[in-house]
Amino acid sequence: MGLKARVTDLEKSFHQYRSRNSTIELKVSLGKIEELKGHVGKLEDTLQNSEL
Repeated sequence: MGLKARVTDLEKSFHQYRSRNSTIELKVSLGKIEELKGHVGKLEDTLQNSEL
């Protein structure tokens, strides 16, 4: 395999790796957002109950 072909393969692998990492990071962020939404909902419920 020539050097140029090897570089092309490595670039492809690198882009796939970065894409996979981005997907994982987005899933983690989404999980954190959902968790925070739950906390906000609980706080809103508590606030409404204390205003009654």
